Amino acid sequence: MTQIQIRVLRRQLAATLASVERGERVVVLKRNRAIAQIIPVGSRDPVDRKLDLLAAEGCVINKSVFQRQGRHGPAFLEQEAHWREYVTRCKSFSDVEPYGAFVEGRLCAFTLIVRVDEYAYTFHPHAEASSLKFRPMNALIFWVTQSLLRRADIKYVSYGLESLVQQADLVKFKLGMGFKAISIGRMVMLNPLARPFFSAPAAALVRKGAPRNGANNLIQDYLVFVDNYRRYVL
Repeated sequence: MTQIQIRVLRRQLAATLASVERGERVVVLKRNRAIAQIIPVGSRDPVDRKLDLLAAEGCVINKSVFQRQGRHGPAFLEQEAHWREYVTRCKSFSDVEPYGAFVEGRLCAFTLIVRVDEYAYTFHPHAEASSLKFRPMNALIFWVTQSLLRRADIKYVSYGLESLVQQADLVKFKLGMGFKAISIGRMVMLNPLARPFFSAPAAALVRKGAPRNGANNLIQDYLVFVDNYRRYVL
């Protein structure tokens, strides 16, 4: 299997990534040399074999991400059986490509790339918490983005929509890796009959009666939506 080490990435950074902010460039260039490794899809191992690895080890990484962020994720990312089924279904689509970053031979970060026309979209760019000191996501996103943009059929790489919940650190990371924010006119439309249930007083009542341990995922989802959706209301 072809393995591209981070020292290769460093040379590419110096030559081709003028848009990356100085702070992110220093992180990738000076820390943890030749530790993180990027495993591209275009290697000797078939895509199915890489997806099998992702099915076996990816769910643990997903759980680590959600725990670090203090939130829960959807069942297909957090529950082992659902995750394996989800990844298995990805094998049916030729436009889905898995990429992973490894530290000392162990998968520590991954992303799925989904190609739609001339766009390539990143899905689930997740890194396991204990590996963050190695900056695997910096290396992974840079290598994947550069590889995709060399293809004649790919003109744009998207890191996805802005989160409903404002995440300043995530936005800083995206911009620091050379991505640009583009307005797409996103909006939330609520049925007038439903609006009272998503008002501040309604949310206050739900919050008052919600369990303190946050065990109810539906209530958490509701409160997150109510607290943040007004930025996009039509």
